[in-house]
Amino acid sequence: MSSNDPIVKGFNNGYTLRKYDPELAEKLYTSFKETKGEYGVGFIEGVKHYRRELVKTKNVNYKIKPSKNMEDRSKTKDKGDREI
Repeated sequence: MSSNDPIVKGFNNGYTLRKYDPELAEKLYTSFKETKGEYGVGFIEGVKHYRRELVKTKNVNYKIKPSKNMEDRSKTKDKGDREI
């Protein structure tokens, strides 16, 4: 697929718009769901793809635990790395 393909353009625009203006992207997503054009199909898939990335990012952030070493360090040293 080339970058001139309407599906690719729709996907890229849907993804980017969802990232920077989620409210507008969701409104357009709803209106494109009623059409069968190639651009609209790409737009819908771009929005869906960005949504999945958000969910993955949130899941990863919940799984990250603070390092035990960082907790110990912050209790015994000040900002200048001197013993308290």
